[in-house]
Amino acid sequence: MTIEELIGMGVASLQQMQISDPKRDAIVLLQYVMQMSHVDLITKSTMQVSQEAVESYQVLLAKRCQHIPVAYLIEQKEFYGLDFYITPSVLIPRPETEALIDLLLVHHQKQKIKRLLDVGTGSGVIAITAKKHMPLVEVVAVDIDREALTVAKKNARRHEVNVMYQQSDLMQYAQGMFDVIVSNLPYIDTQTIKTLSQEVQNEPMLALDGGEAGMEIFKRFLPQTQQHLANDGVILLEIGFDQKAAIVSCARENGYTRVEVLQDLQGNDRVAVIQR
Repeated sequence: MTIEELIGMGVASLQQMQISDPKRDAIVLLQYVMQMSHVDLITKSTMQVSQEAVESYQVLLAKRCQHIPVAYLIEQKEFYGLDFYITPSVLIPRPETEALIDLLLVHHQKQKIKRLLDVGTGSGVIAITAKKHMPLVEVVAVDIDREALTVAKKNARRHEVNVMYQQSDLMQYAQGMFDVIVSNLPYIDTQTIKTLSQEVQNEPMLALDGGEAGMEIFKRFLPQTQQHLANDGVILLEIGFDQKAAIVSCARENGYTRVEVLQDLQGNDRVAVIQR
């Protein structure tokens, strides 16, 4: 079969299973199998593909038809201009989370950050991206899941940054004070998860399920921050689009007087900026 024929086959298979963007996924999966750029696939569309490659492609298509996310199949996802290693042990990075990095960099320009803590680091995208852009900042990252930490450490080696990793349930084993505590914790309501796409439901529940109203993890997390946040420090939290009032209330109950909620590019409430 030729490249063009394989892409056509892939698109047809994915369309049949109502995959949302069949052409894009068919091309990305073939790029992965062939180790070729998008441009090369197009310019070499009549090239014959080996039987081994055809079979590898068919295996990936079958998995994608089961609604396994592309990022897990190709073990990679781009975040803030960097490519990260991804496995089913970790949440797939989302573009909206890049807002946390934007805010970190703005804060660093105004008030130099010395120590930063990333709670629930997952694949490590926040901690590693922060370290790449702020190399003099001491970055500590924690996660409850050992497999997630293995992925994060691999990404740190890939990007040649020094991040200190620790297995911990939220800030259970945190030591010292931090100028910034940043986190993308699970914030989806338990009942809501059942209504989300099959792709999302194939991601780790540990990284998605925020309990009742998506607030249970936040309610455990915010009290722990008080003894580790510098007096002039800031907490940056990714939140759900409908959690502004609950987050503001929870923060104030834990002694924080300044709480601002910023919106993402789609106009949804996305990041809570919390200070004393």
